[in-house]
Amino acid sequence: MEKSSGRGSSCWSVTVLKCNISLPYIVCLLIKLWLILPCSLSSQLYEKSTHFLLELIQNADDNTYDCPRPTLSFSYKPGSLRIDCNEVGFSAENVEAICAISRSTKSGKTSDGEYIGEKGIGFKSVFKAADVVWISSRDFTFKFDKTKFLGMVAPVWEAFPEPTQPGCTSIYLQLSKGYEEDTLIHELLTFDTNLLIFLRRVEEINIRVNRRDEQVWEKKIRKDESQQGADRLTVLYANEEISRYLIRTHIIKDLPKELKRPNWPQTKILLAFPITEPQKPLPLTPQNVYAFLPIRNYGLKGDFLLTASREDIESTLPWNRTIRDALADAFLLSIDHFNQGQLRYVWPYYLPSASTATCSFLEPAITSILAKLRESDVLESCAETMVKASSLKHVPLDPFVDGEGVPFTLNTHTAAGYLSLKYPAWAIEATSSIGVSQLSPREFLGDLHSAIKRDPTTFRTKSATWHSQLAQTLVKISTDVELISLIQDICLIPLHDGNWSSAKGQSLFFSKSKTSLEVPSGIEVLIVDSIAESDPHRCRLFTNLGVKAWEAPEICRLVLKVHDSSDFDPNRPDHLPCCISLQSFMAAS
Repeated sequence: MEKSSGRGSSCWSVTVLKCNISLPYIVCLLIKLWLILPCSLSSQLYEKSTHFLLELIQNADDNTYDCPRPTLSFSYKPGSLRIDCNEVGFSAENVEAICAISRSTKSGKTSDGEYIGEKGIGFKSVFKAADVVWISSRDFTFKFDKTKFLGMVAPVWEAFPEPTQPGCTSIYLQLSKGYEEDTLIHELLTFDTNLLIFLRRVEEINIRVNRRDEQVWEKKIRKDESQQGADRLTVLYANEEISRYLIRTHIIKDLPKELKRPNWPQTKILLAFPITEPQKPLPLTPQNVYAFLPIRNYGLKGDFLLTASREDIESTLPWNRTIRDALADAFLLSIDHFNQGQLRYVWPYYLPSASTATCSFLEPAITSILAKLRESDVLESCAETMVKASSLKHVPLDPFVDGEGVPFTLNTHTAAGYLSLKYPAWAIEATSSIGVSQLSPREFLGDLHSAIKRDPTTFRTKSATWHSQLAQTLVKISTDVELISLIQDICLIPLHDGNWSSAKGQSLFFSKSKTSLEVPSGIEVLIVDSIAESDPHRCRLFTNLGVKAWEAPEICRLVLKVHDSSDFDPNRPDHLPCCISLQSFMAAS
């Protein structure tokens, strides 16, 4: 193609005049183009009126750069949108491609997805928003006018409507009348920062919005990348916000034949995992699937072939299914890798959820990931062994741990069955999807009972503070009648004589009493240790378990119980005090 300097002359004019083609033939050809062009473009342009933004970003990422930081800029003002990119600029071939229908200079350039472009229709998406489009790149300056005959494919040489920037390709969109500019403004204001992660060349995107009320909003997004072993660390800066991602690459071979990917021996999946400082919660923001463009929620980029609208994955293609099926292996290999390094205890946060999947096409991959993880030794126990998730219990911080965050029931016998305490709370919830269950109150009491029976000395020599904290926990769960019965079976009440007792089947009394009454001989009662009962939490627990205050009515009840027994004999010396005591207690009461 040759450049024409005449304002308003068609780029096609030079080529047509040089061809030895009769005028009637040319007229016939133009009529056919005029008839089929609207149908062709309407079938390929995207439903979403702002989709062209992503197409322009895609095109920019496919460009060639000779500058330190490839940058793309969007600048909106009422009625127009300007795009500037510091690429090397258009060649004649690029101009011809941008004029063509379903043609691109990018498609099929490499065998492993080097270019994400797929068809020349990408640029045409701007006509969803604009009537007139100007382009300035190197020595080329021309425009497309949708309102003119063949105006979407036949450019006209014309000066750019605004001052241009040296060394930049600039595009100026005159937005269509009736176009919902508020939708465009919203897309610019809510631009997905994470999109920059998967762009190969563009390192910075600048957005400026000039509102009708003269307010100006600006956002500068840039990324820095470094290599950490086999991983790529990407740091995103969005104004004052900083996000970090670890990028994992998985190669896929044995690909099915695909006409749009001829002779491709392999492709790859990129997984982006957000990372943060230790023990600091990760941001609970959805991640997207990036095929060529963001289409669904999840931190993945694969060379998926898209539907005609380029807004979703073509689910029936064997090519796409092969990539999807490889996702499970890619994810599991990443987990194995994380278990050897700094993400050992936070990776459960990355687990996909089948219940929240927004892309039905990826559901089989999610199901496969969870199923394979259930069968793998991927989680660490408190015994520092790697085991299956189904063999682990998560001990909730409230109420089954002491003031230092250690489970009351953690010991050498339970450690292998408890999820390691090194997993942060915000990363644990997702482990239920692969089999980790939460320790129930019944299980907690069972472990506590067993621990005391196996090693009563360790239990009894715990600090007073520890016992007070345990009492608070037991009080919380003693609202259930069945659980109270289980607690009553546990030997956890210290007595004044140095022994310990359970509450079930025992006559237990507090050592302190409002009266000066003494226990008559012949009455067998257990008195709680005075120091233990002075703690308000332990005192409340003992009360819930049936420990009574030492008062006259209780003494009378016990004396009467002795009297009612079949072996009671008032003439026996050891039973005589009961008779005397009963009379005196009744008089005192």
